[in-house]
Parts: sequence; C-alpha cells; structure tokens
Amino acid sequence: MAEELARSSISPEGGGAAAQLHDRLLSTLIGRLMEDAPIGFALYDTDFRYLVVNAKLAEKHRVPAAAHVGHTVKEIVPYLAAQLEQAFQMVMATGKPLLDVEFSGERSDTPGLLRHWSESWFPVHAADGRILGAGALVSEITAQKLAVEELRMSQKRLELMQAAGRIGSWEWDIQTRKVHCSLQYGPLYGLPPGRRAPHYEEWVGLVHPEDRERIQQEVSQALSYEDEHSSEFRVVWPDGTIHWLLGKTQVFRDAAGNAVRMLGVVMDITERKQAEVAIDNEQRFRSMADGAPVMICTSGPDSEATFFNKGWLCFTGRGMEHELGTGWTADVHPDDRQQVMNEIAASSEMRRYWQAEYRLRRADGEYRWVLGNGAPRFEADGRFAGYVASAIDITDLKRCHEGAEGRQKLESVGVVAGEIAHDLNNFLSSILSESELLDADLPDDSAAREGIARIKRVAGRAAGIVRELLAYEAEEKAVFQPVDLTTVVGEMLDLLKVSISKRARLEVDLPRNLAAVRANPSQIWQVVLNLVTNASESLGERGGTITVTAAPVRIVAEPLAGRQRASGAAAYRIEEATRSPLVTGDQSGPDDPSLPEGDYIRLEVSDTGCGMTGEVRARIFDRFFTTKFSGRGLGLAVVQGIIRRHGGTIRVQSTPGKGSRFEVLLPSIPEPAVRACELAERDADSQTVGGGGTILLVEDETSLRLPVSRMLQKKGYSVIEAGDGPAAAEAFRAHAKEIGVVLLDLTLPAMSGAEVLSALRALQPQVRVILTSAHSCEKALADAGGQQSWEFIRKPYCFTDLENLLQQALQEYDLTANGRRSGGASTRIIKEPYPTG
Repeated sequence: MAEELARSSISPEGGGAAAQLHDRLLSTLIGRLMEDAPIGFALYDTDFRYLVVNAKLAEKHRVPAAAHVGHTVKEIVPYLAAQLEQAFQMVMATGKPLLDVEFSGERSDTPGLLRHWSESWFPVHAADGRILGAGALVSEITAQKLAVEELRMSQKRLELMQAAGRIGSWEWDIQTRKVHCSLQYGPLYGLPPGRRAPHYEEWVGLVHPEDRERIQQEVSQALSYEDEHSSEFRVVWPDGTIHWLLGKTQVFRDAAGNAVRMLGVVMDITERKQAEVAIDNEQRFRSMADGAPVMICTSGPDSEATFFNKGWLCFTGRGMEHELGTGWTADVHPDDRQQVMNEIAASSEMRRYWQAEYRLRRADGEYRWVLGNGAPRFEADGRFAGYVASAIDITDLKRCHEGAEGRQKLESVGVVAGEIAHDLNNFLSSILSESELLDADLPDDSAAREGIARIKRVAGRAAGIVRELLAYEAEEKAVFQPVDLTTVVGEMLDLLKVSISKRARLEVDLPRNLAAVRANPSQIWQVVLNLVTNASESLGERGGTITVTAAPVRIVAEPLAGRQRASGAAAYRIEEATRSPLVTGDQSGPDDPSLPEGDYIRLEVSDTGCGMTGEVRARIFDRFFTTKFSGRGLGLAVVQGIIRRHGGTIRVQSTPGKGSRFEVLLPSIPEPAVRACELAERDADSQTVGGGGTILLVEDETSLRLPVSRMLQKKGYSVIEAGDGPAAAEAFRAHAKEIGVVLLDLTLPAMSGAEVLSALRALQPQVRVILTSAHSCEKALADAGGQQSWEFIRKPYCFTDLENLLQQALQEYDLTANGRRSGGASTRIIKEPYPTG
C-alpha cells in the first residue's frame, strides 16, 4: 500500500528535481502534520494491519508507534478489535467514510474504567480508484462522557433536594425575556411539574391581588439598584387556595450597571405563615413550637425575647429564665454576637424579614453553626408585635459544602502522588541496582567508587521523599528517631543550592553540637524544601538574601492580659542567648499558643523578598490557598501539619516589600542523634556468603531486572527471568524442580501479583517466594491476598539485604527438599528500603 500511495502522489508536471523536491516537502509536511496533530491517526492495509500510527494514538494505546506496524488491531487493542473491525469492513465495502463513530472498552491498565473514543474512518484510494486500505482519526472522549454523566447525576440530586425542601429555582434573561425554571417551581404556584415557565406578566397574574403592586415595585427596585432581594408574598392557585411564598433573588449586571439577568429561589412558607396567624393563641402556639423539629423563639416590639421552645432549651442546655430578654445572646459566639444583633435591630426598624448565620453554643460547650430566620408579626389592628424566629443546625451542611472541594482535591493529589511515588521508586531501584553493579565491577581502589557512593546517598534521600508522597495515600507511616537538625537541614540545603534563584544569596548558620530532636528526616527535608523554595520565589528577579539559621532556645510560660489572649498572642516567651533576651510571640500569631515549657531547637528561614500583607499572612497555612498561578496551595499547609506532628509550632513575620521570616520550634531531647547510615559504608561493612541455587526473577521493569539478574549471576546464582505474570507461571512450570526461590514483583502486566502467587502455589504448595514492591509492606501484603505470610523486601533495596533474604529462603528450600522440614507458611521478614536519614 505504501508503494501504491507513493506512485499515486501528485508531483509537479515535468518530473525531475522539482518533482523530487515537491515529493520530499509533501512527505515531510504530512509527517509533521501526523505527529503534531492533537488527535490520534492510523493507516491500515487491506488485511487490517497497522501501516502508520502517530505518537498521539501510540500514547493512548500504551504501545510504541513502531511496535504497531505490521500488527493487527486485535494484537494491539484487543478490547476494541471487534468494534473497529466492523467499522473497517464497512468503509472497505462501501468506499465511504464513517464520521464520529463512538467505541467503548476497558483498557488493561485501568480495569473497571470504561473508556470511550470518537473515531472517523475513511477509505484510502489509489490513483486508479482502487481502495488500498483505510485511515482513522481517533479522539478519546472518556472525560467528556464522565462529565456528562456527573452533570446528569448532579441535576438529579438537585431536583431531589428541591423536591424534599419544597424549593423551586428560576432564571430570567432580562434582555431576551426568556425564563427557565426547575421542575419544583410550577407546583409552588399550583401548576403542573415541568410546565413551561411563565413569562413576567403571567407570573404577576399569579400573585395575590393585594400583594401584586408591592411585588412589582420591589422587582423594579431590585432591577434599578439592588443586587440581592428577599420578599414574602401570597399566590393564588388555580383551585382558589392562597399560599405564602418566600422569594430570594440575585441580580447580575453588565459593566454599565444595567441588570441583565436574575436568579432566584422560591420556597413555600405557607405553614410558617399559618403558624404566625395562630400565635395569638399562646398555648396552642407553644404546643406547636415545642413539637417542632427546629428551634423557635418569639420577641416583643422592643426585640426582647419572650419565649423559647423545648428545641432551643434542649440545644443550649439552659433554662427559660436565663434565655429571656437578651440572655440568649450569651449563647452566641462572641465573634458573631454583634452582627446578629445588628441584623435583628435593622430588620425590626424596617419591620421586615431577617436571616442570619451564626454560631450557637450547644449544651456540651461546642459552638454549632445555625441558620436563623425571623419574620415580623402584627396585631389584628396592624400594630407591630415583634418577631417569631426559628433556627436550625446547619453545621454538618456547611462542613459538607466547605470540605467537598478540599476532599476532592486531596483525593486527586493522593491518587496522583501514589502513582508518581510508585514510578519514582521503580526508577530509583533501577539507578541503585546499576550503581551496585558498577560498584561490584570496580577495583577496590577505584576513584569512581566515591561518585557511585554519592549517587546511592542522593537516591536514598529521594526514596525518603517518595515515602512522603505515599503518605497522601495513607499507605506510609512516618518513622521518628533522634536526629541532628544541623546535619539533616544541611544535607537538604546542599541539594537546594542548584535549584534556588541564581540571584539569591544563601547564608547558613547551623551550629554543630545542637541537641537532638525526635523527627522524621524526610519530613524535615520537606519542611526545608518548602520554606527555602518559597523564600527563593519571593525574591523574584531582583534577587536578595535567604538566611537559614538554627539555635537552642527555651520556652517559658508567661501569663498575658485578657486583650492579648483575645488577639491570639502566644502565652509564652522565648529565652535565647544569640538575640534579644525576650522575644514574645504576638507579632505573627503562633501556630500553637499553648506550647509547653522546655528546651527547643529553633529553625529560621528568612528572606529579603516581597513580603506579605496581613490578609495573605493570615491564610498562608490554609489548604489550597496559594498566591502562585501554578501553585496547588498545599506546601505550607503540609509544613504546618508536619511541624504539629513533631510536637512543635511554626510562626511567620512579614512586612510587604521587606521580606518574611518563618520560625519553626521543635522540642529537643537529651538522647544522642542517630547517625545517618551511609550506603557506601553499609555495603563495605556487609559481607555475604556468595550464591548457589536457582532463582526465578519476576520483574516487568527491564531496567531493574537486568542489573539484578547480572548481580545475582556474579554472586554464583542461576537466574531465570520473567517479564510478566504468564511468563513467570510458564517458567515455573518448566523449571519447578530447579527453582529454589521466586523473587516476585507484585505490580505486573497481564496478571496481578496475587494471581501469580496462586498459580505458583497450585504448581508447588511449598514454593518459597520473596515479594518486592515500591509500595509499603502493608499494601503489598494486602495486594498479595493478605492470607499468607511472605518474605518482603521493598524497592529500592540494597543488594546485600536481598542476598541475605535469598540465602535464608534457599536454606529453607534445601531443608524442605531433604525432608528435614515440613512445608507451610514462611515467616514474613520486612526489609526497609535504602536508609534516608
């Protein structure tokens, strides 16, 4: 087909060099067009084999483009083969294109996720009109499909909630005069659900005649100068019954201030209005109020409370005598009290409805968010009689709304972090395995050994940071130990020197012989990484100085005046020898004002950058708050969480235009710091006895499998390699009597680790298996089925640890083979990866 297409290409008349140049340019242009196209592209011959595939489609298939050529669709994408072949045959038979055909299937690397593609197929003709094959343009539309389904479900949930709450919503495009409303809108006016939305004049006709003029005036006022509006009014249903509705409206304006759109909700408050009418009968009202599932109270014309129902009294745990008058305001949170009182006072003057959200103290002392609604009531002669108000606990609803986005982001971060961490651990394993192989091939006095040792140390530190990424998936538990802060911080600063701004000058004062702190080195690196990176970014293009210091200090409790306590000032002082004798903690607002007395190590990171305003400084530790266009808002929130887990605190002082200073206080301990274990020393000190026996090495990462296999062979082992689950099962079936132990990676293509284990045990119940994974031991064992205890070594691993485990497993295999020991579950030996501290 390729030759046919070449012969069918159009060249300038006359041939010669110009024609050849034209053909080369055309070929280059078509090639670039295929590779730069934002969608997938493929050409097939008449046997439905791939001739050409661009990089975009190869990426979607998870198969290199070159590996497609000459293969059938069934070999490359078996989950779509039947559907694609049907389209191919139709194009070949009719000679006509098929446009925007959708296909669906589950890809092997994402089982359980139904993926969707939109494809356009077209025939490829020769110059004489014969069909040489077919082409396809491919776009994945999985995200669009999921979004449409999520939108449909969200709309359904909204409809259910509105139905349960008897709430309708509407939207009015003032310029086009078109009105859209929800299904529940019509029934609130006595109209059938889903009926066409009434236009403005028709809606006015549904309003009670006595309220019609007032409502029209309020609408006119809202369109003229109000952005938000609330109103109560009566409507007359077609059956003649009268109902009360509460409408809340939001007005949207253009740049000139003209109203262009209105959004609103309307809810049925007929029952509440009927209750207000019945309020003259005190006993009847109180019985009704006490039985209501909400908190209810009443007030007189002077706004003094006159009654509270049982719901309110049970919620606050106070008696009626304590709540009457203005006594109830003692239950309101001090920060909300004045706002609520102002709203009630303003509404009382206008004799209008009021609504407020505020925190109310529950009987157990917890402040809960409540939504309060107050409606004016009048005597028969029209005199203002006060308010009847209700309140409902909306704490859970607020937390749900405020936390939904944060939870979704954290879940996304957790999934992505886990995937990234797994891949990084595989890369680190390959680097470390190749390093050990190089180290083993070098003479003892080779100068290259020092460089290889540095590679191992850096990779070990990287492995520690990877474990912090896995913490987002809650699969990793941090290990705390006595560490020397000077050493840990210094190591990270050595790495950061090449990544901070070239215009930044880094000044470091980390004294030796500091008292140890109980910490996780990887998490301390993360703190330093975030603080120094932020400092570097704050310097911008103008440059400046970043200063990192550490010093011992002592925290002394210090009672503060009431005003200082109310402002959030620290109830302690810091005694130090290197700076001013007393530095109080009220300038920047402490992370933990109840910090216990004792000895601490203070780590400071300061810069001469742009600084922060008070508003920004107050929110820098909030999750997902960021001032960076590309930021995720997790850095300082993570830092604060780490410091709190270490029993310390973090404070910040900043002045716009002058810079910022972050102060971290960590409690010191009298124990000596645990010296970081150097990889080179570890390898030099560890002696292994050499190999013997046959090992089945099951690892899909070629860059890791090859160096491990070579190292094992250098040690005298016989190695059988397998790159996936089926290959491992076949190799074990062929060599079961020779294989003494299986080194099995749990993350494999084609078959899961648990499936491979089941297959091996079916062939030989007493098989010796060492599991390996980039994930934690707990997750690995869970993935393996969780029922059998297996030896486990985590990636990236030290070859010495691996060989020790292999020796133990082979010895047990020899004992079993000689009949001196019965089979059964082996004892799990958990091996940690390369040291990181």
